[in-house]
Amino acid sequence: MIDYYARWFYAQNRGIDPLTEAKARARHAKPPGYVAMVTEDGCDPILLSIGVPGMSVNFMYGEGRVRLSYSFIPYASTDNPVVGSAIYLSHVTIREFDPDRPEESDPLFTTLMSFVEDGTVNGAKHFRGQKDAIEFTACYDISKHLDVYPEFGRYESIMRKVRDGYEPWLIANQAVS
Repeated sequence: MIDYYARWFYAQNRGIDPLTEAKARARHAKPPGYVAMVTEDGCDPILLSIGVPGMSVNFMYGEGRVRLSYSFIPYASTDNPVVGSAIYLSHVTIREFDPDRPEESDPLFTTLMSFVEDGTVNGAKHFRGQKDAIEFTACYDISKHLDVYPEFGRYESIMRKVRDGYEPWLIANQAVS
């Protein structure tokens, strides 16, 4: 099931200004964009923020926490993507929460990674209560991050956690280990 909204209120884990499918479709690939909450029985919800020029995919769990986020932007400096144009996974954010304390909203650590079109990966791992972060740089074949701007309602491709046989968040684990 997909529910559409004008925007999302993360602090209260709810959509704001519900949209009909027709209104969301009219906002597809045009400003101001929209939010789609995808839910399936037995699966954690996925929150999509479909905007122009980019979009984000938030893998949620528990009390509406976002554990893993993917951000996509136009590939090769395309300023105004259209359906079917190239996009790529440019940012990954990982948040690890204490499983024994589900009421806590602050993650134990947050890892941010930025993927540049030339294959450079810049990242930082921030631990709760610590001022400094562990920074890292790596190189990676960006071709596994390529995708296409989806048609309305056809979000399966951008919702893949595992992308062409690899998990993007593992780069942080390998770089920081």
